Order: sequence, then C-alpha cells, then structure tokens
Amino acid sequence: MKVAICDDMDSLCVYFTALLNKVEGIEVVGAAHNGDECLQMVRKTEPDILMLDIQMRTNDEGLTIIEDLLIIEPELKIVILTAHEVEEYIFRAIALGAKDYVCKTSSDEEIVEKIRAVYEDKVMLSQENSQIIAKRAKDIFDRQRSILYTINEITKLSPSELSVLRGVYYGKTYREIANERYVEEGTVRAQASGILKKLKAKNMQKLIKQIKKMNLFEFMDINYNQ
Repeated sequence: MKVAICDDMDSLCVYFTALLNKVEGIEVVGAAHNGDECLQMVRKTEPDILMLDIQMRTNDEGLTIIEDLLIIEPELKIVILTAHEVEEYIFRAIALGAKDYVCKTSSDEEIVEKIRAVYEDKVMLSQENSQIIAKRAKDIFDRQRSILYTINEITKLSPSELSVLRGVYYGKTYREIANERYVEEGTVRAQASGILKKLKAKNMQKLIKQIKKMNLFEFMDINYNQ
C-alpha cells in the first residue's frame, strides 16, 4: 500500500512518515506541504492513499483540491487529516469524494486502522460523522422543502402583488414602485399589506430577509429590470 501525506507542518509529515513506514505492508511514497505540492506529488508517486490536511495556506485548502486530485488519480483514496472536527468540513470532504476523516489527536493505532480500512474498502464512518452527515442532509432537505413551500405560496399572489414583492426584493421603495407603476403610494402599501397577510408574515423587512436567504427570485428564474 502506497501512502502519501500532505500537511503544512513538516514535523507532522515526518512523524506520520516514521509511524507508517514501521507498519508492514505500508510504504510512504511522498510528503507535501500545500495544495500545489500535493497535486504534483500525486502525479509523480501515484499513491493508493492520501492523508490530506484541511488547513494549510487557507482554512480549507485541502478541501479545494480534492476534485483536482481525483481527476489526476481517480482511484486515489483520500483520508482527511485535521485537528478541527468542524461539521462543515466533514460534510464537504465526504461530499467532494474523501473516503474518511480522522482527527490528528487520534491514537497511532486508530490512524493506522483507519488507513487500512479505507484501503480495503471497509470504511465505516464513526457515529459522530454519520450524525453530522445525516444532520446536514436533513438541513438541505428542509431548506429545499421550505423553498418549494414559499414558492407555492408566492404563486398565489396577484400579478400586482408579485410586482410589488419583486420591487421590494430588489431594493425599491414603495414610492419608487408606485412611480414606476403610475399608481398612488397608498395603493402599493395596501398591496404590501395584502402580501404580508397572504404569506403570514409579520412585516416586509423580515419577509424579504427570509426569501433573500433562499435566493428565491433567482431560484424561480424571475427576471426583474432594476
């Protein structure tokens, strides 16, 4: 089994190289300290396993090169090696194609066992990592469901109400919307009240903040000339 290591701390590369070279059946074929070096190393050494740090020159440099690494070496099995068990990092790493995730504070035995499991395609995510991925998947599902629900409610608005909502969404004042439509400002305000009632929102500011988080009008592909 050929293993390569990428970590911005040279001392850790030296440590893990010494650790793994003592294990029967494992050979460390290279070490790198940043994303560029890592890509070059993988091209040159063609490792089976890459132990890849996340935080190097940037907070997520390791994650940003995963796709390129797998283009260079499609059969490469990546084990994310980091000191920071951050939910966002774990989810992104697995989603991008990493096989597993191990903390630098794990014991030597745990790290070796993890590498063997990945190499033998016997990866079983820890309970913590499984829960993180399940939680993130639920968050994505809930967000999509919320977007679809809101779109469904917005389609119940009249064309005039939708025009007002679009205007406010893109930063127009009620007066500006009224001038554009050649109506009284009071008419626009009345329509805004109708929008809030239909969408069960307390005020326009909170409603706009909510739908901006969803990029709702972009999602609906509604063209609006600002």
